[in-house]
Amino acid sequence: MEAQEQSRFVDDVVNAAERIDLEDSLASSMRAQDFSFGEGNSAPAVDPEIQDAKRQAAQLVHEPTVRERLCPALSSVSDDVGSIAKVVGPALLPLALTGAGAVVPLSSLVFGAIAVVIARAGVAAICPDSKKSAKKGDD
Repeated sequence: MEAQEQSRFVDDVVNAAERIDLEDSLASSMRAQDFSFGEGNSAPAVDPEIQDAKRQAAQLVHEPTVRERLCPALSSVSDDVGSIAKVVGPALLPLALTGAGAVVPLSSLVFGAIAVVIARAGVAAICPDSKKSAKKGDD
C-alpha cells in the first residue's frame, strides 16, 4: 500500500470513528426521548455493518498482538476519538496487510470502531502497563 493510499485509509478510519461515535450519541438520545412513531415502534435505526464492526473491535482490543501494536502508539495521544483514530490506522495497518498475529480486517469501519472502543474505555484501561511505564519515566 502506497503512502497516499495509507493516508487516505487513515482519513477513512477517522471518518468512520466519528460516524460511529455520532450514531451512538444519536441512538442514546433517541432512547432518552422515547418517541413512538407509527405502530409504537421506537427502536432506533441501527446500521448492522456498524454493529458488526463494533463487535469485532471489542474482541480485537483484547488480542495481545493488537495491544502490542496499539499501546506504544497510544501512549502520547489525547482521549478524543479523532486523535485515537489517527493513531489506530497506522498502528494496525501492518497487521491487516500481513495477517501476522490477530486477524485484523482491512476495514476502515472496524479500525474506526476500535478507536471508539478505546475512547470510551480510556487508553489507560486498554493499555494499563503503558501508562504505568510512562509515569515511571516522568519521575
